[in-house]
Amino acid sequence: MWPRPGRVFAAARSHSFAQLAEAVDAAFARWDLAHLHMFTLAEGTNLCRARDWDGELPDEALDSAATKLSRLNLGE
Repeated sequence: MWPRPGRVFAAARSHSFAQLAEAVDAAFARWDLAHLHMFTLAEGTNLCRARDWDGELPDEALDSAATKLSRLNLGE
């Protein structure tokens, strides 16, 4: 099938990665919202929600609710 089905997201640099994860869930009509999300940036930084880990993030991870999309550089 061409073009492949997909979604287009418009996001401001002031949005958090957690907000982006929620938008992905809504856009793809996820019915099971109990799953975890994790983003891995180009340099290897992981982002996930602290509340999903009982406030204790995995080693070297950042809280996606507190990290804004402005952290990304052009092309990432």
